[in-house]
Amino acid sequence: MKMIFVFTILLAVIVLFCDSRRQDTAIAQDVPGSTSASQPEMAGNNDRLAKKVEQRLLIREGTTMQSQHAIFRIAGNRLVMTTVQGSERYFCLENLNLQRISDVLRENPTLTDWTVDFIVTEYKGENYVLIQRAVLASAASRNTNQER
Repeated sequence: MKMIFVFTILLAVIVLFCDSRRQDTAIAQDVPGSTSASQPEMAGNNDRLAKKVEQRLLIREGTTMQSQHAIFRIAGNRLVMTTVQGSERYFCLENLNLQRISDVLRENPTLTDWTVDFIVTEYKGENYVLIQRAVLASAASRNTNQER
């Protein structure tokens, strides 16, 4: 009796697993831009992109960065921070410090250079930053950076 019960459970798990794999494949084929056997050029592009992403190193969760020169840009309804030293691009997590940066950028879009302290976090293989402190770069600093 126990053997039949275990066998039934095992069979049900196998059927569910196979069915979910089949649905995932069908969904992937219906999505525009998804890779399929009929689009080998797309498969090549995705492979190159995957290798590029793998080469980029993630910063460990909880790493604190201080006095980093950064440039902020508005991308849709989010702010993107690019560090000048590492030239890494991060999406910023919303908090009061980011709101203040956003307010300054909306008033004057040319004031993009900042010195920031932030904490790095990670989600689904991407790094995000939480701004702890932000100081607008001085006019002399901005002029020096533009001459480079």
